[in-house]
Amino acid sequence: MGTLLIYWFDHLQDSQNPLLVQPGQRHAWFKTKQQAIKACWTILFIAEAYLSIQCLNLHELLYGSILLLALFGYLFLHKKMKRIFILEKEILIAILYVAAVLFAVYMQLILTYNSYTFFAFFLLASILFFTCLQNLFSIAIIESNADENAQIKNITHSFGASRLQRLQAAMLLLQVFLSLLIYVIFPNPISQKACTMLFSISALNFLLPFLFPEPKNEVYRLIGDGIFILAFLI
Repeated sequence: MGTLLIYWFDHLQDSQNPLLVQPGQRHAWFKTKQQAIKACWTILFIAEAYLSIQCLNLHELLYGSILLLALFGYLFLHKKMKRIFILEKEILIAILYVAAVLFAVYMQLILTYNSYTFFAFFLLASILFFTCLQNLFSIAIIESNADENAQIKNITHSFGASRLQRLQAAMLLLQVFLSLLIYVIFPNPISQKACTMLFSISALNFLLPFLFPEPKNEVYRLIGDGIFILAFLI
């Protein structure tokens, strides 16, 4: 919920830029519906603050706050800098996403340290990271021209769309290798199911730029982001 609030806050800010509110631009909705979104934002913020205080212990609350502050800080710095240190925005977002998803699992592993389990955790974290990058890179490729016209920073502007697609293909092959490694070394049904599910998500995201070469509508985003719901089947 906190990540959603920051996402909405960032897009509400961007929607004030006239370059982003032309018909067909993905921020136009935030411009036309900004009063309703601000009201929903306020309600969600109050709800999140209440639930956090009531349901989380001090350690969980502290970590969640640090992660959200890091994400908010990134969005602020990204508006002022071409890159965040040496990282493109897509790479940093993937790192933050993986950290958010796997932190609870990591904390449980610390309590019962086992090198065998930690290696499996590292492999799964790497596969999740590559899956996130597939999504972010494909959306960046599709929106490359639109982002350039709207003066939005995009990894394709510094790396090149064709090179990025070759990198995506290499990541897909590496993900296959890591998945096979888990299948052979860690014959655990849950881990194997996770590998299969994440590879399916990666493969579909890899195909998005070929299926949707231009961002004419939001279908590519609904597919690319919505397919992550499959992870709940694990």
